[in-house]
Amino acid sequence: LAASISERLHEREKQLADANEVLAEQDRLKSQYVMRVAHDLAAPAGMITSCLKIVTQGLAGPIPDKALDMVQRAEHKGEYLGHLIKDLLSLSRIKAAREIPKTQVELSEIVSQVFEDVQSRAAEKNLTLRQYLLKGAICVHGNASAIHELFGNLITNAVKYTLVGGHVQVSASESDHEVTVKVQDDGVGIPAEAIAHVFEEFFRADNVKAETVEGTGLGLSIVTGILKVHGGRIWVDSVEGEGTTFSFTLPRSEVTDA
Repeated sequence: LAASISERLHEREKQLADANEVLAEQDRLKSQYVMRVAHDLAAPAGMITSCLKIVTQGLAGPIPDKALDMVQRAEHKGEYLGHLIKDLLSLSRIKAAREIPKTQVELSEIVSQVFEDVQSRAAEKNLTLRQYLLKGAICVHGNASAIHELFGNLITNAVKYTLVGGHVQVSASESDHEVTVKVQDDGVGIPAEAIAHVFEEFFRADNVKAETVEGTGLGLSIVTGILKVHGGRIWVDSVEGEGTTFSFTLPRSEVTDA
C-alpha cells in the first residue's frame, strides 16, 4: 500500500512538473510575441513624437497658441508611449530569454554610470547622490547590460519619488556566495497596503498617482525579471512619507571569471 501511494505521488509530481514546463514555455512564447509587437511599434511611435517636436519648436512654421497647446499635449503623450514601448521591450526580452551571457561585473562602475545618467534630473531637485562602493572592490557574476538596466530602474525611481533636497544612496555588502545591494531614498515612501503589489506589472501606488509622477508601472517587473535570470532575489522596506529601501542579491563573482 505504501509503495502504491508513493508511486501515485511520484506520478502526480511528474504531471505537475510537466504542466509547469508547458506553462513556462507558453509564457515565454507570449513574451516573444509582445517583444515583436513592441519592436514594430517603436519606430512609428518615435517618428510621430519627432514630428510633433518639430512643430512645437516652431521649425515647421508659426502655429496658433491654441493649436500649439494641443500639439504639446500630444507630444507629451507620445513621449510616454515611447517609454512604455521601451519598457515592454525590456520586460518581454527578459521573460523570453532562457539564459543570458554572464561575466564579471564591477558594481561601482555601473552605479557611477547610472548616477551620470540621472544627474541632470537629480540636480533639478537638488538631490544628493551617494554610493558606498569602493571602486573595484565588489564584483558580481552577471550580464553587464542587464545589471545596468537593473540599477537604472531602481535609481531612477528613487530620484523620481524623492522630494526636493532629498538623498539617494547605494551600498553593498558581501557574503560567501552573494552580494546584497541596497538602494535607499528618503522620498515619498510606499503605503503599507501597496508593498505586496509593487512588483506586479503595471502596478502604481496611489500616493505616486496623486503626486502626478508619470510612470509605466513596469520598472520593478523588469528588475524582478533581471534578478530571476541571475538567480537573485529582491525585497522592499518602506514607510510612507519617510522613504524606501530596495534590497536585492546577485551572485558573487567567482575568482575564475575573466
